[in-house]
Amino acid sequence: MRLATKFRYVVARTFVDEDQLKVKLIAAVMELAGIKGLAETGPVVVYSDPTKKIVVIRVRRNGLVLFKASLAMYRDPIVTILKVTGTLRKAIRLANSLEPEGS
Repeated sequence: MRLATKFRYVVARTFVDEDQLKVKLIAAVMELAGIKGLAETGPVVVYSDPTKKIVVIRVRRNGLVLFKASLAMYRDPIVTILKVTGTLRKAIRLANSLEPEGS
């Protein structure tokens, strides 16, 4: 019997475009923890609002602390974490309710 993987959804404001974001998220985790860390965190961008520069990133629950540490230790700022939620529905609602940057 296989247990269901539990995820957390990170709502964040991004400093790079979506194509670069995916590459830089993987690079940040690989730089700190290698392939094992990447497998443990499994970051995936599941929602993006380019006008507000808000993204929702799905991360495995067990790797959330490692993911946050990877973002903090990476040489270039990629995202600023605004909130971590347990459901995608709540994360998207929160992302939609946020003001655009500079407003």
